[in-house]
Amino acid sequence: RVTQIVDLAKKRTQVVEWMARACKEHLPGHVEPQWFENPQMLRYGPGGKYAMHSDADNFCPEQRRFYRFIDRDFSMLIYLNDDYVGGGLKFNGLNFSYQPKAGDLLIFPSNHIFSHESTPIESGTKYALVSWGAFKGSPRVAPPRQTITVH
Repeated sequence: RVTQIVDLAKKRTQVVEWMARACKEHLPGHVEPQWFENPQMLRYGPGGKYAMHSDADNFCPEQRRFYRFIDRDFSMLIYLNDDYVGGGLKFNGLNFSYQPKAGDLLIFPSNHIFSHESTPIESGTKYALVSWGAFKGSPRVAPPRQTITVH
């Protein structure tokens, strides 16, 4: 991972409101979000990237299977700008690539089926807000981290 986490400072409250609204308005109606993690703002400069990964599952080579290592059911990204080259989002296992635009909201399952990468930035700087959440009643593997309840 070649990124920097940017302090949200005075904008934290606004970003939390955006993420809460995304949970309420853009997740399927048949599932109810319970919480999401404190959002982070990521900055990707030239050469910045995030290698292929899953937001909730790891692969165990000995058992030849994936296992859940953190309680994340969905991942959320809000892209703040698009004045950069590169920095696309690739879901290799799904044969799908996406070039983000400023203001885009992406929500997808956090499991290994949706393993993804952020391709290298060729020029400019990309800014994205990220968070992860869980649905009410989903299985848990550990006590929750710092989370924000969805009302």
